Amino acid sequence: LDLDILFYNEIVISDDDLVIPHPYLHERAFVLIPLQEIAGTIIHPVFQKTIHELAQDFADESILPLDD
Repeated sequence: LDLDILFYNEIVISDDDLVIPHPYLHERAFVLIPLQEIAGTIIHPVFQKTIHELAQDFADESILPLDD
């Protein structure tokens, strides 16, 4: 079973078996874009930025779909 834990409150864990928050969360548009819709104000405990702010990096790179 492979389970990716994005966040657990404001806890930061980094050991051989478990890393929270997910170490690549901030690099994955397919995670950040939907996450900002349901939890955009959550603050990433390592980067101290909201999910919305992290997702904006992808908007700046034109990864978000364009309006027709």
